[in-house]
Amino acid sequence: ARARRRGGGSSNFELADRLAADKSRPKLERKQIMELASLAFVERADNVVFLGPSGVGKTHLAIALGYLANQKGCKARFFNAAARIARH
Repeated sequence: ARARRRGGGSSNFELADRLAADKSRPKLERKQIMELASLAFVERADNVVFLGPSGVGKTHLAIALGYLANQKGCKARFFNAAARIARH
């Protein structure tokens, strides 16, 4: 997920709390999810890449971050790496 800051908006950590509580992601710690949900990576102009096997929630997390970014007035883009590579 890539986001670019556009403006204000309110912080929404409820979704991040639910993601952190999801036991299907045992290797992703609550602290990591909350850091991503803070959207600090947007301020640093960093990208976020999730790697892992099928079915562990990479797309879910990327879409959730995009949703949070939109709630704070940012534009967000989601790229599926496999589809992107296949296009080239």
